[in-house]
Amino acid sequence: QKRQVALTFVLLTFLLDCCGPSPPIGSHFLKEPPIFNNPAMFGSTSFSEGERSAIQKTLRLYLGPEYIKYRPHGGGQQVAYLEGCKAVELANETFGFNGWSSSVNNITVDFLEKDKTNCYTIGVTAIVRVTLKDGTFHEDVGYGNGKGQSRPQVIEKAKKQACTDALKRALKMFGNSMGQCLSDKEYLRSLKGANYKPPPVDLTHARTSSMYQPDGLPLMHVTYSAPIPAAAAAA
Repeated sequence: QKRQVALTFVLLTFLLDCCGPSPPIGSHFLKEPPIFNNPAMFGSTSFSEGERSAIQKTLRLYLGPEYIKYRPHGGGQQVAYLEGCKAVELANETFGFNGWSSSVNNITVDFLEKDKTNCYTIGVTAIVRVTLKDGTFHEDVGYGNGKGQSRPQVIEKAKKQACTDALKRALKMFGNSMGQCLSDKEYLRSLKGANYKPPPVDLTHARTSSMYQPDGLPLMHVTYSAPIPAAAAAA
C-alpha cells in the first residue's frame, strides 16, 4: 500500500509538471520565471537613506516654466497643465526608471450615446495607482471624453485620456515637482510673469538607430551624457 501511495505521488508530480501553464513563445523558462521577474514582488524594495533624502528634496521643488503648458478655458482664460509625457519623464527622473510603477485599477464607461447624425459621445472614468519600489502608493480618479463618428475611435480616445488624467493626478500627490504646484495660485501668478520662451529642441544627443547593433544591444563605443535635470541641479 505504501508503494502504491508513493507511485501515485510520483505520477501526480509528473502530471503537474507536464500540464502546467505553457511558457510564452520565445521563452526559455520551463517553469515560472525567476523571482526578480515576478511583478508581484514590486513594492518590497526600500530606498536607501540617500535616495529617500534626494527624492524628498526634489519633490518639494516647484516646476520651472519649461514643464508647463496652457490650454484655452471658458471666458477666454488659459489653464496651466502638465502633459502626460512630461509627468512620466519627471517620475523617471525623480524615482528612477525602475523605481515606480502604475496600474489601471478600474475603468468605467459612464455613458456612450449616439445622436441622430450618427455621432457618438462618450465619458469614461479611470482609477490609476502609482506605486514606488518601497510600496508607497497614491491613486486617483481621471476622466476622459470623446466625440466623433467612429465608435471605436471615441472609445479609445476617451479611455486613453482618462488613464492619462488619472496617472497625472496620482503622481501629483507625491509633491510639487510632480504637478502639485499647479494647485498653488501664487505659483500660477508668478508663472504668468515669467515670460518664458521654450528653446529649440536639441537633437545633439538624440537616440538613433546607428547606436544599436542588429540584436538591440548598444554599441560599446557610443557614449551619452544625459543632461542634469533642472530640479536636481537646483537641489
